[in-house]
Amino acid sequence: MIACCAVLAASAPGRLSRSSVASLVQVTVSSVLGSEVNPDDPLMSLGLDSLGAVELRNSLQAQLPAGTDLPQTLLFDYPTVNAVTGYILSQVTHLAGGVAC
Repeated sequence: MIACCAVLAASAPGRLSRSSVASLVQVTVSSVLGSEVNPDDPLMSLGLDSLGAVELRNSLQAQLPAGTDLPQTLLFDYPTVNAVTGYILSQVTHLAGGVAC
């Protein structure tokens, strides 16, 4: 996860690909939950509780380019790996004022 973190944190926001963000989210979710998950499964139904949601959000926040702000309610508003990935891409694209790769 550290290599993924270093690559994403050092990336220009508009240069992040969907696959790199999806990989980051999937690896971070797996780390918090302790197992692989289907990217379309609701995380709360897989055992993620509110404390885990905060841990996951904070871990993702720390690995994203500076200026990317994730809401405290991230996992409640975007309950799947794919939904979180889409939200993060929209935020980094907005930061860059362009289009993500």
